[in-house]
Amino acid sequence: PPCACFVSFALTAWDANGSERSMAYRKTEFVERKRLETRARIVEAATSLVRVAGWRGCVLKTVAQRAGISTGSPYTPFTKISDLYTEAYDVIATGEFAVIAEIAKGDEPPLERLTTAIDTFTGRAIRGRVQAYAMIGEPVAPEVEANRQRHRRLLAGLLETIIRDGMDDGAFATQ
Repeated sequence: PPCACFVSFALTAWDANGSERSMAYRKTEFVERKRLETRARIVEAATSLVRVAGWRGCVLKTVAQRAGISTGSPYTPFTKISDLYTEAYDVIATGEFAVIAEIAKGDEPPLERLTTAIDTFTGRAIRGRVQAYAMIGEPVAPEVEANRQRHRRLLAGLLETIIRDGMDDGAFATQ
């Protein structure tokens, strides 16, 4: 009788004559959607842990528990745990960067934009001290540190743009 089974991630089927045929496994939309949902839950769990407990509190077992999956499951979408941590860093840093980028591209005079950007950055850091330490100074894996340096350069670029606007307008002395 016709039947199908999985053997080593390959689908084996038998045709009407009873001959075995091997077919490549293709993920269905449902399977792909579930995979992406699980991945998103893992990233959300990691980012929420970093926000409240820093990198020290973002351990695989706790991430898995928060995501509602088994402890080894984060290794399915992330081959290395540092890949998960890098993505979690990106999610948080991108949100923080967007806040400062919005201020930087504003229509206000450069001095006001610079003051607002600095006040906003430092105010958010003071209100979210654990997250700020995790994002700025807590020891991290080399891959996360490389990402941290990249985001620092991006933030410095935003502030530099405001300062250049101020020098062009004569609000700041030319450096």
